[in-house]
Amino acid sequence: LLLGPLLLARHSFKLYLDSREQYYKTIRTLTAAIEAKDKYTEGHSKRVEYYAGRIARKLRVSSGEAESIRTAALLHDIGKIGIRDSVLSKPDRLSDEELAMIRQHPGIGIKILEEVTFPGHVKDAILHHHERYDGDGYPDNLKGDQVSRDAYILAAADAYDAMTSDRPYRKAMSRDAAIENIRKEKGAQFHPDIADALISVLEEEGAVDSEKRKDGKERKKQKGKDT
Repeated sequence: LLLGPLLLARHSFKLYLDSREQYYKTIRTLTAAIEAKDKYTEGHSKRVEYYAGRIARKLRVSSGEAESIRTAALLHDIGKIGIRDSVLSKPDRLSDEELAMIRQHPGIGIKILEEVTFPGHVKDAILHHHERYDGDGYPDNLKGDQVSRDAYILAAADAYDAMTSDRPYRKAMSRDAAIENIRKEKGAQFHPDIADALISVLEEEGAVDSEKRKDGKERKKQKGKDT
């Protein structure tokens, strides 16, 4: 009497794990397809997933919502599959026409994912991850509370990685310079609460790196004394 329900529960749990593994394999395959289009954004989606997850934890969102945010982060640029390679990898600044093409990628992404079963807020975050708090973003020029928290989290993580990565037309910013830029754009490009959370994450990261460098120097100094 006890064994039957236990075996059924075990089988159900295995099916659940198998389906989740297949789900993430599909996402990883789609992400690889995106990054194969543009060598300058290799690893970008994974880094955006990391920072979006850190922001979500800082804001204490539920585990389910955090998972949806990470999924949206991995797939946020899938629409770039539909953008010409010559535009994506152009070494100079984009013309107005080319910029308009690039700005189509959130909508293209939603069309690609149209038949895929994702929660609605995953697709919403993908569609609106280039909206700004002040309404000067795209594709719908939404502002303030018209944009979901998930989309704002994704927007901040995406912007930070873009600032600190090399691009064909410019070199990467330092972490400190990016923090100052986020602080300056708080309430304009970025939602104030999301900006504060990201700055906190980055400052913690900087403190850890500083401590590691300090420990490395101490070990090197001690090694010199021992020899």
